[in-house]
Amino acid sequence: HTTRPGLQLLRSAMMLGMPLCFVLALRYQSERETWAIFWLSPIVAMVVGWAALAEPLPPLHRWATAGAGGAMMGVIWAPSPPGGVTGAALSTAMGMSFVGYLALTRVLRAESTESKLLYTALGVFLALFPVLPFVWEWPTPRALAVMSAIGLVGLGGLWALDRALDSLPVSWSAPFAYAQGIWLMALLFAQSANVPASAIAAGGLALLIAAYSVQCDRPREVTVSGSVRRAAEGGRQRAPG
Repeated sequence: HTTRPGLQLLRSAMMLGMPLCFVLALRYQSERETWAIFWLSPIVAMVVGWAALAEPLPPLHRWATAGAGGAMMGVIWAPSPPGGVTGAALSTAMGMSFVGYLALTRVLRAESTESKLLYTALGVFLALFPVLPFVWEWPTPRALAVMSAIGLVGLGGLWALDRALDSLPVSWSAPFAYAQGIWLMALLFAQSANVPASAIAAGGLALLIAAYSVQCDRPREVTVSGSVRRAAEGGRQRAPG
């Protein structure tokens, strides 16, 4: 159940927009160029949280954390200049879809996590189902296993993201996205034994950024998640007197 189905479906459209813009951008530029532009989005999300959601202006140390994370992702991807205006615009749209998803998740923090996960999937399903009969191919067992693994990992990631934004403002939680640099470095290790020193340095920087962010002061006004709030209210109702 949700009391805001329109915003739920708009948020789902942001989730569909990210991979759609990514696929289209690859027609005009390389994957590295696409990701390098996309990873400016956490910094933009901090601005949106302050300007559009009336969150407190992030302190300088949080801007420094986000800036270091953006530089780290640039080092890992080692981007060349964008191949053209179209590719850069699609990469930007991909990043803005991510920012929109973060902002709407924060706006919908009073909704249950279950409803948000359901509508995220439902909106994408409704958008893609009409074209499914024209492109359907039966998956091989290996492809089915890979898609199922992607679904499970994606479900866990979206659940964690929803829970984080239930409790923390966008401007506080967005820099944590740069911790993905650690996983990118691990992937580079798995793909090749010859890992560039720059990637190793960037992965180490990602670890320091994540650790430093944990040490940052929490904002004074943090809205607790809906489930925690409901549990607290239930406890008060059961208490004697």
